[in-house]
Amino acid sequence: MNQIRSIVAATDLSAPARRAVDRAVMLARAASASLTLVHAVNAWSLNELRRWLDVGPDVERSILEDVSARMHELAAEFATRDRIDVDERTVTGRPVDEIARLADDRQADLIVI
Repeated sequence: MNQIRSIVAATDLSAPARRAVDRAVMLARAASASLTLVHAVNAWSLNELRRWLDVGPDVERSILEDVSARMHELAAEFATRDRIDVDERTVTGRPVDEIARLADDRQADLIVI
């Protein structure tokens, strides 16, 4: 069996996703693998929200800043608790495409969703 060197864990910041991220952290620690957490914000949803609310780009920026802050807190929590390096990314686009792109960029051996 090949060694796992890089793990990408996608999260929507919900409780069920949190359990998946917990498992990814355990796997990363056990394998001494790098871990990247990713939250993909659906670009279509942002555009629709902006259209429905008739607001400018400030709302989108605020949402992305909030998600980025929550991702940073999550990564810091695991890094402190589990003593591993955790990178976090917030990306915008079609979630499946963005998660796959990040996994390719990170040469991930495992994607946890």
